[in-house]
Amino acid sequence: MTRDEAQELVMDYGLHLKDLPDEFKKDELIVLQAIQLDPKQVEMLDLDFEHKTREAFFYADDSLKNNREFVLKAVGVNGSSIEYANEEFKKDKEIALKAVSSRGYRFSYCLIDESLQNDREIVEAAVKNDGAVWRHLPDNFKKDKEILILAIDEIGSDFEDVDESLRNDSDVQKAFNRRYTDENWGS
Repeated sequence: MTRDEAQELVMDYGLHLKDLPDEFKKDELIVLQAIQLDPKQVEMLDLDFEHKTREAFFYADDSLKNNREFVLKAVGVNGSSIEYANEEFKKDKEIALKAVSSRGYRFSYCLIDESLQNDREIVEAAVKNDGAVWRHLPDNFKKDKEILILAIDEIGSDFEDVDESLRNDSDVQKAFNRRYTDENWGS
């Protein structure tokens, strides 16, 4: 198999990476192409015996998973790739910030080290990227008006479990009103 053939396979479907010869699992360009998820790939993701979704970066060579510079590139392309990176990178703020700020199939916020899940800069970036992350935040951030408004502005979800102290806040109400009519707010 040639490199061009390998690239064509992963560009068609990233999980073909698992079937490629090992030399291509070490190839940065091929792996980056494999981890770029398009909507059809998300629907077809591989499932293991525990029904856990695996993404293409799982099949990359460990040399790439242990390479900080490559992991930065990988999470920039697909934030969910952080799940398969070396554990130390899940504690690396720069990598975590890039992961939560980029597109991914699953919440990369939930895949970073717990110590960073309480970092305000990380939380803001995650919520700005995907407001649905709000439901997974520690309680102190769920009671944070600025974070809530960021989440509302991002996805406008019906936040049924919004803390009572924030439900009647005028700024929160304005944010909801920008997105919904009163009947969708759940009051």
